[in-house]
Amino acid sequence: MNLQTILYEKKDRIARITLNRPEILNAANHQWVEDLNEVADTTASDEELRVVLITGAGRAFCTGIDLKDLSTGKIALHFHNRWERAMRLLETMDKIVIAGINGYCLGGGLQLALACDIRVASEAAILGLPAVKECLIPGLATYRLPRFVGMGRAKRLILSGENLTAREAEAMGLVDWVVKPEEFEEKLQEIAGKFLKVASKGAKLSKILTGQAFDLPYPEFLEKYFEFQRQASESEEHREAMQAYREKREPRY
Repeated sequence: MNLQTILYEKKDRIARITLNRPEILNAANHQWVEDLNEVADTTASDEELRVVLITGAGRAFCTGIDLKDLSTGKIALHFHNRWERAMRLLETMDKIVIAGINGYCLGGGLQLALACDIRVASEAAILGLPAVKECLIPGLATYRLPRFVGMGRAKRLILSGENLTAREAEAMGLVDWVVKPEEFEEKLQEIAGKFLKVASKGAKLSKILTGQAFDLPYPEFLEKYFEFQRQASESEEHREAMQAYREKREPRY
């Protein structure tokens, strides 16, 4: 990959994506969006990967659109199309995607975190959607945020543009873990290891099914559940899990 604004590494079935424009708090320009699409394509197609970590270099996770580009008219509809393509790839890939929110997580940064499966935030993190203050719509956060925090809280955050502390976001159900800044990296690796231990087949199918919970009518959802449960119960990993139970040991996936 020929990446200019993002770092990518892979180790022990875990991919790490580091947003790397720290001098402007990892704000997104056209190159950043293209780089994110490239790493999303790469991770989605890599069958060895089980977990994907996304974090930011420096003191920010991501602060959304580069305001310099926005103020000079360089951000058009194509940018938003490419942005959402990357979000959707991360949201639907058959890996567990973890946002490591190490600092400022604003605008498109929060949109990116919402497209992940799990959110781990430093106590120093600040989260918010300031788009309305710039007379813009905060992307598909308008679609995703109500599913996390409910319609009332989503409207409050979207329409006010106010920021939240990490603890306030945790209380809303917007983030899953909040950790001390000095323990952030250690805890992030610990959480990645936790999800690495689960059966891949079961996790993949569960992610797909849960992701459709608000969209499918119950009869269609039930039919899909039965099919996915059949696939999971007939998998080698399920057989290994049952064998491990009988032998009183940890399963080896």
